Amino acid sequence: MSAQVHWTKHAVCKGGVVIIGFGSIASSLLPVLLRHIEVGQKDVTVVCPPGNDTAIARECGVSVVEEALSEDNFEALLAPYVTKDTLLLNLSVNVSSESLVRFCWSRDALYLDTSIEPWEGGSTNPNRSPSRRSNYALREALLAFRLDKRDGPTAIVTQGANPGLASAFVKQALVDMAAGSGLQPGPLESYEDWAALAQRLAIKSIHVAEQDSQFSDRRKARNEFVNTWSVDAFVEEGMQPAELGWGTHERHWPADAQRHGFGSDAAIYPTSNVRGSPHACGAGRRSPAAIRAFSSRMASRSPSRTT
Repeated sequence: MSAQVHWTKHAVCKGGVVIIGFGSIASSLLPVLLRHIEVGQKDVTVVCPPGNDTAIARECGVSVVEEALSEDNFEALLAPYVTKDTLLLNLSVNVSSESLVRFCWSRDALYLDTSIEPWEGGSTNPNRSPSRRSNYALREALLAFRLDKRDGPTAIVTQGANPGLASAFVKQALVDMAAGSGLQPGPLESYEDWAALAQRLAIKSIHVAEQDSQFSDRRKARNEFVNTWSVDAFVEEGMQPAELGWGTHERHWPADAQRHGFGSDAAIYPTSNVRGSPHACGAGRRSPAAIRAFSSRMASRSPSRTT
């Protein structure tokens, strides 16, 4: 008879957990969550569209509500499950992050997601301007909502790999650079504190590069495109307008660029939507096509080349 394993519990979730969506990420997360978070199986609810493979959820003994969330029904559907101190994990696509954050705030509940999402069609609606269909617009809407909400329930957004884990690495790098430079960073309790530290370190731009390390047992053929990411999210982001981060240190202006005209003004978008303008990237200046960033293996001779 095998010895019983006692897992370390890292946190207690008194208000239960609600998981929106049940794809590959949620399926992988649920057993780990039950292993390391103090929460009963009866206090975890999965809400997902009919057709999601919920076998793992049922094996774990949690409740499953098979109904798709929409802009019209999400409040009524979630109200019985989301109360004070509930942790809502949004691991879905085509469900508005902003709407869920506002809903959780009104019910004193916690919120966490891996990507800021709009309602279905929000990023691809041809009747909306390219600027309003951008990730910049999604981010700025949430940033505007948080301005007068320093106290209250916490909402953490875009905590995937990049942004998310990469952001944690950046913060640690800032602390390490400050120590190496003999600077005392002081309290780092808000985004203003982190921005002030970066300014003291004379940092103008932070470039995050990724390499997809996934390999299959079949070598990719010449001119073959292989997606290694969420199919729904891949298609959605591929149809969004291109975007470029644009800092106050920039001293040139792309001929085909437009400003959004609202928010922090930290990004621009090309009017051509596809072809960008020269910008500094890596070791030298390039003139790449400006496209939405997503994880995929591009068609090339080498199976390790990524974009």
